[in-house]
Amino acid sequence: MNSRSDSQPRPGTDGGAGTSSTERRERQWADLDEVLSGFRRSARAATDRPTDFWDSQRAAVSARLRQSASAPWRRAALLWAPALAVLVLCLFLFVKDGQAPTADFAGGADQDLLVGVEHATDQEYPSALEPAALLTREMEQIAKTPAP
Repeated sequence: MNSRSDSQPRPGTDGGAGTSSTERRERQWADLDEVLSGFRRSARAATDRPTDFWDSQRAAVSARLRQSASAPWRRAALLWAPALAVLVLCLFLFVKDGQAPTADFAGGADQDLLVGVEHATDQEYPSALEPAALLTREMEQIAKTPAP
């Protein structure tokens, strides 16, 4: 471990006119080494606990592991219950009294409604946004034309 003497300037300050960048870099590395060794000492001091503490930690972890291993059905139930609920809901919503719907395309006023629905579903946007779509197309055309 390198130690920095008090006569050397701190990294980032001007070390004098004759100081080369290599010497400054070496001093910075020495300072970094000093800081890291201080961190290393403080980390070791923080984890230096009595054996009873670590024994209680091990006992708590093993108790939690035994508890989670003793009830795996709870986890499976929590995963499958929502899926089963959605499946039952879909069955009630989409399965009717067993009769297939009969097609009734007799024409007339209903035919006009069907044509309107088909036209509305073929559009990429709602009819209320048609002016905005026209404006967007115009802006795209202007952007594509080269400037004079």
